[in-house]
Amino acid sequence: MPDPTRKSDDSDRADSDRDGAEMLRRLAGLQTAVRNLDTISRGVFASVSWRTGQRLANLLRRFGMRIPASSAETDMQRLIGELKEIAEMPDLDRAPKPDDLVLGKHFRLSETRPRRFPTAPPPRPAHWNLAPETLTKLNAQLDRWGAQPLVSVVVPVHNTRPEWLSALVESIRAQFYPHWRLVLVDDASTRSETRDALVEVQTDPKIRVLRRETGGGISAATNTGIAEADGDYIAFVDHDDLLEPDALLQVVRAIEHTDADVVYTDEDKIDEAGEQRFDPHYKPAWSPELLLAQNYISHLTVIRRELIDRVGGLNSEFDGSQDHDLLLRCTEQANEIVHVPMVLYHWRAAEGSTASGFGEKSYPWEAGRRVVEQALARREIAGISEKGDRPGTYRVKRAVSGSPMVSILIPFRDQPKLLEQCIRSILDKTEYEHYEIIGLDNQSAQPATLDVMRRLSDLDSRVRFETFDEPFNFSAINNFGAELATGEHLLLLNNDTEVISPGWLGAMLAHSQREEVGAIGAKLLYPDNRIQHAGAILGIGGVAGHSHKFVANDANGYFSRPHLTQNVSAVTGACLMVKKVLYEELGGLEERYLSVAFNDIDFCIRLREIGLLNIYEPAAVLYHHESISRGYEDSEEKQKRFALEVGYMQFRHALTLAGTDAYFNPNFASHSEVFVPR
Repeated sequence: MPDPTRKSDDSDRADSDRDGAEMLRRLAGLQTAVRNLDTISRGVFASVSWRTGQRLANLLRRFGMRIPASSAETDMQRLIGELKEIAEMPDLDRAPKPDDLVLGKHFRLSETRPRRFPTAPPPRPAHWNLAPETLTKLNAQLDRWGAQPLVSVVVPVHNTRPEWLSALVESIRAQFYPHWRLVLVDDASTRSETRDALVEVQTDPKIRVLRRETGGGISAATNTGIAEADGDYIAFVDHDDLLEPDALLQVVRAIEHTDADVVYTDEDKIDEAGEQRFDPHYKPAWSPELLLAQNYISHLTVIRRELIDRVGGLNSEFDGSQDHDLLLRCTEQANEIVHVPMVLYHWRAAEGSTASGFGEKSYPWEAGRRVVEQALARREIAGISEKGDRPGTYRVKRAVSGSPMVSILIPFRDQPKLLEQCIRSILDKTEYEHYEIIGLDNQSAQPATLDVMRRLSDLDSRVRFETFDEPFNFSAINNFGAELATGEHLLLLNNDTEVISPGWLGAMLAHSQREEVGAIGAKLLYPDNRIQHAGAILGIGGVAGHSHKFVANDANGYFSRPHLTQNVSAVTGACLMVKKVLYEELGGLEERYLSVAFNDIDFCIRLREIGLLNIYEPAAVLYHHESISRGYEDSEEKQKRFALEVGYMQFRHALTLAGTDAYFNPNFASHSEVFVPR
């Protein structure tokens, strides 16, 4: 925990002030530049020459000349609007004054709505030595809020070490948010020192101690506390953990912004002595798929009391994973679920606790599997729940409804060995059988290629080839193929891929059939079994990068994320499934400006903009012999084209790419694909 008695060094304050002044100077310069750009662009588009040119172009179109309509004016207006928003999103890499943090300066939420991604949150302060006027300002700020909900912190207690219980209580007493109550529920502790410690804290009027005569377990004890709590919201805290001093304040600030029913924060672990912090869990924004695969929300969680009562509280049947069960039931009915991307909770890794390793408690894992099974039944989802490959994780195997046709589109130019390997792996290994394979020949010239095409067509009636006799344009080729496809679902597939898992197509299709889902991507591996793609992260390298790239497939990765079904902002077009009707609704891939790179990322962002969820499905596993078929960006011409495609993405999706991908976390470095903290 930060030392609240530590005094700030005068030289540190001076450095911080100078850095703050420099940041404000640069921000003011950016804002001035944006205003100047706005003025200049308005002048250009209002000029006689621009208007005359537009009228002339319209006249020539009437005579049948094919002159593309210009979207420059609307595109420029959109870009300037996004730049104005970016100019209000300063990125603080230096630890701020605690006063600024308490007063909510630059406060941002990790939200999943398109065009509302957060910038990096400020680091945690090294001390909480507030200026005298800060609490006065905070009280004035609270008075202006629409509501100041009472938060009841409910803590089940059983044979807790007195020093841990004392540390917990002091961390709650230190909260800057004043409207809290602490409810401690003694679940029939047998240790006299625990009972004595509870007696000592009863003198505080904001703390209530309840005693159960017989032990009922964590769910029963927590329900006892909730029943006696007065709060509008319930904060769930374990008996040996710690809160940051601003934990409840930041949570209530999120409620003030959004009126959320459920709020959760990032967390880390502390050792038994409470001295070493480690293993920070920087979480994504609300991801319904990930919550089925893992209780990634965990601590700190604060839920509206009325919602808890509505779903019936905690269920003792699932003790060990009772919090996972409650979260699944509450999020099914919540109006808003919000993530605060700050480490506000410290989970003590005591011997035998879940924090020290899921393997030490095997019963929660099975309880969690049953929790997910119950969720599927409640939601009327056809499928089964299995334990995942990693402790504390789960695999939901959704069933395909009916047998819809999937059209697999494979662009290629020669490379006959790759083509045959790709198509044969589909035919030989794919369990789901109702598909067609449309090979899209882009000016192949080698006799061996024609021979492979003939043999594969004769081998299986589901295989056919069509010719796209134009210069290479990945977007245009796939759009051409989509027009010829007879399937309800399209699968864009590179010719340098090779199927590994037999259930790959069915696993992707089961998601594609869902009304709320846009694109689905697969886990792609290099031939040496390192990960090539486990979902795409927006902002990496200026546009996007691949999650966990080059990480060994048998490694855990960050909190097992490469191995879990989850929501993502985008997936690679090397293996992407989408409903044909959605593909057509969005106009397919962008042909004009994204002929080779980033057309898949652009497509996925556009799906998100119309409110759909994109999904990474690790049960669909393929090898990807990346860039063998068309090479790397290693010529001057290719590099120029690539730079233009980067420019288009940064223009078209300026605000989206300026912030942090909601399914990543602003606490991660934006240059790394392997979840490296800033």
